[in-house]
This record gives sequence, structure tokens and C-alpha cells, in this order.
Amino acid sequence: MRADARSAAPEAASGWRRFARSNKIIRRRERSLFTWRTALKTAVVAGLALVFAFAAWGAARWLTRVSWLPVAEVRIEGLRHVGKAEALDLMGVSEGRNILSVSPGEMVRRAARSPWIKGIAVHRHLPASIQVQIEERAPVAVLHREKGGLLVDSEGRAIVPVEDARLWRLPVVSGLQARRTSPGEQVDARNLAAALELARFAAAEKRLGPSEAIEIWAGAPNDLSLFADGIEIRVGRGDYTEKFGRWFLVADQLRQRVPDLAVADLRFEGQVIVRSKEEAGGGKK
Repeated sequence: MRADARSAAPEAASGWRRFARSNKIIRRRERSLFTWRTALKTAVVAGLALVFAFAAWGAARWLTRVSWLPVAEVRIEGLRHVGKAEALDLMGVSEGRNILSVSPGEMVRRAARSPWIKGIAVHRHLPASIQVQIEERAPVAVLHREKGGLLVDSEGRAIVPVEDARLWRLPVVSGLQARRTSPGEQVDARNLAAALELARFAAAEKRLGPSEAIEIWAGAPNDLSLFADGIEIRVGRGDYTEKFGRWFLVADQLRQRVPDLAVADLRFEGQVIVRSKEEAGGGKK
């Protein structure tokens, strides 16, 4: 009985090894089949996604070309200096065009090329209308140059050249040394910001006279002068409300006392210093 047990043990061990080897082979085959099945499923899903994407792309292209989705109306708000026809041409859109072929982003990019356009928002309302909200640059002064003037806004950005500054009824800023600036660019000139602040004040203060008859001399590094009604008013920088308040209180009296009044200096606190044409010697500083 003991001999049989000893002889049976190696046979049992050998059988167990054969079972383990066969079990490993089965597991390898199962893993291989699982890998192939996973790859096949992935390929099928990717193929279907590609088919659907291609179909969606084709449908989108077809929808942008059909004739039964035309733009019936383009509403544009905020236009003052740019005409509607010019704005439509600038944005590359027109009534009758397929509305799905209109790209709001492209309209914004195209419109931004105009020096008049400061900001723009485009909304497409299906099935047939487009709404455009435009913010134009507001000119506050005409920058005097050797060859004609240049409209500038409150931020000092050039808008368009002008031949006759008086037509715009804006103060003229002179005396600045600015490099050649193209429409849409920022004007790089010392004293420009202070001069534009004074220009805005002068345009709003009707007691100084018509805006187109006002000139601001900004050639001195720290001083500004305003020319109105034949008088040079030296104001320096800032505090324009207080300084011109002093001037308006005594202006009429001073004109009567000094008929040939040429200069009024407001740069000294609490004072209005005047000079006649003979005392001033004439001319800008």
C-alpha cells in the first residue's frame, strides 16, 4: 500500500502540471480573443463616428447652399458716420445670402479693419435675420498736421484724415510733434492726452464760442493754451473747470477795460493775468 501511494504521487503531480499548462493556454486564447474583439469593436465605433461626422459635414455644407434660408433683414444699430451700405460691404454680408453661410466671427473680424469701428457684436437669429450692434469711435478733436488734419478720438486713436477741419465742428489741436500715423493707429505724441482733455472741455463749454473756432496749442512741454475769439488763454494742465470759472467771472469786464486784450493767463491760483496785444508781442508760445 505504501509503494502504491509513492508511485501515485508523481503521477498526480504530473497530471496537475498538465492541467495547469492547459489552463494557461486557454487563458491566453481567451485574452487573445478579447483583444481582437475589443479592437474590432473600437474600429466599428470609430468607423460609425467617421460616417456620422462626414454625413453631418455634408449636411451642413448642403444647408449653407440651399436657397430657402435667405437673409431677409440685417438690422444695424449704432451707425453715425458709417453708412449702412458701407457697413454691409465691410462685413461681407447682404440680404438674400444664405443665413447659415454667414459667420458672425468673420463679420466681426472684417468690420474691425475700419478705423471708425471701435466695437461690434453680431447675433444671428434664425430663420432669416441678423442683428448688428456697432460702437463707432467718437472724434473729439482734429489734429493739425502739415498736410491736412486728422480726426482723433478720446483715446488718441487716429480715425480718418480731413481736409477742412471746420466741417467737423471740433477744436483743432496744434503744436504737437507726432510721427506719421495711419488711420486706426494710436497717435504717439507728447501732450496729446492733456490736449484732448482740454478739447473735450472746450467743446462742451459753449461760453468759449463755436467748437470749430477753438484751437489748442500743445507745443510747450507742460503748458497748454486755448485760442478763442482772438484771445490766447493760457491754462497749463488740468483743473479746467476751476480755471475757466475764474475767467468767465471777469471776461466781459476785462474786454471792456482792455479793448486789445490778447492774453489771459489762468495758470496762477486765484488770479487772471491779462496782457494787451502790445504787451504780449503777438504769436503763439
